[in-house]
Amino acid sequence: MDNYFVVTKIRNPAQQLSFISMCLPGMALEWWKNKMSSFHTWEEDQDSFRYYYGDHYKPDRCYRHLMELRQTSTVQHYLTEVDRLNSYTAIPDQQFINLLINGINRKL
Repeated sequence: MDNYFVVTKIRNPAQQLSFISMCLPGMALEWWKNKMSSFHTWEEDQDSFRYYYGDHYKPDRCYRHLMELRQTSTVQHYLTEVDRLNSYTAIPDQQFINLLINGINRKL
């Protein structure tokens, strides 16, 4: 939606919110109709939508995957995957450093 609003130059929050109803199917549309009066901006709607429909277990899954992750190709590929997964977790710095070191292939 953000890209659509940029391309079409729709900046008015009321116009952005009115457009959303044309894009949502089924139960998502029903949820939105019940909540739409509480939203004043597209950002508020996004936050609420993500909270309601979002993956509530994603941080836990990403943490487990991060703990098991090992370098199997390039270091850059490994670091990119670590960064992607770590964006959903709150690992303390020292644990994160240990995780990085332990996951890198020793045959460097």
